[in-house]
Amino acid sequence: DWIKKSRVNYFACFMELWVGFNAWFKQACGETKDRSCIEMLKKGELDSGELYGVFDQLFHDSFKEAIVFRGNLEALYYTLNAANLKYPEGPKSKADPEVIEYRVVGFNSALPEWPKRRNPSGYHDLFHSFKPSTTPEAEAEEQKIEENPDYPDEFVELDEIRLINEPKLVFAGLIEIIYQIRCKLFHGDLDPDDPVHYDAVKYCYELLSEMASRLKK
Repeated sequence: DWIKKSRVNYFACFMELWVGFNAWFKQACGETKDRSCIEMLKKGELDSGELYGVFDQLFHDSFKEAIVFRGNLEALYYTLNAANLKYPEGPKSKADPEVIEYRVVGFNSALPEWPKRRNPSGYHDLFHSFKPSTTPEAEAEEQKIEENPDYPDEFVELDEIRLINEPKLVFAGLIEIIYQIRCKLFHGDLDPDDPVHYDAVKYCYELLSEMASRLKK
């Protein structure tokens, strides 16, 4: 029973974190609608928006917090693949009334620009490759690097996986993912007893908390 009581309530932690983060970006962008602010945030249009700079540092550097941050990125990647949470269906467009199958929220179908959610080309796969784990794979990787010295610049290694080395795209996709988890949590679409839903909230909390803690007041 004590072990159960010791479990961190990441649902409550994330809600409290979001209140503060929401207050910051509302003030920074001067808009009243969350969606407008989120789009400005993803594009780096906020005057005081050093959030992307914080993300870029955590995404590339080698200090302790950056290593933990990338570990949480990878954990979120696997968690979202297991969670199978879909982007919400929006109202049908008069110009495009066709019913479409909305993608799964995750790194393989990141949505940097919300208005493009009905267009298949609006989704981006941020996954690059798995880290070589066997000798033949490692040798092939070494040969590839010898033939193309710029190849390592194409990806950022997390632990076992690699994401594409396009930080602005990854940042925009991550912010949309966190916002989607926020919406599903606040609207009651997540099950607090589902371990996968719990982990999705947990890793979104850890990632957002690390970035938000580095923002200037």
